Amino acid sequence: MAGPRLFVSDSVGWVLRSTLACWLTLVTGCGAASYSYYAVRATRSFEQAKQIDALHQAPYEHAMAEAYLRKSREASSEAQYQDAIHFAQWSERMAERALEISREKRKGAAP
Repeated sequence: MAGPRLFVSDSVGWVLRSTLACWLTLVTGCGAASYSYYAVRATRSFEQAKQIDALHQAPYEHAMAEAYLRKSREASSEAQYQDAIHFAQWSERMAERALEISREKRKGAAP
C-alpha cells in the first residue's frame, strides 16, 4: 500500500523545488545543480512570455530570450556550467523584459 500523497499548489511546489536546488548547490558546490536552478527560472520566464504573445509584442526580446536559453542548454550539454548559468541568466532577463513590454502594450491597447 502506498503512503499518503501530499498535494501542494504550483506556487508552493515551485518554492520547494527552488529551495531544494539552492540547498543542493550549497551542499555539493556542483555546477550542474547551480545550472539547474537558473535554467528552471529562465525556462519559466520564457514560457510566461510565450503565453502572453511576446513573440508579436516584443519580438526582439523574445528572440533573444530563446537564443540565450538555447545557448545555455548547449553549454550545459558540454559541461560548461558557468557559461550555461550566464546564458540562462541573460535568457531570464530578456524574457522578463519581453513580459514587461507585452504588458505595457496590452495596457496601452485597452480602452
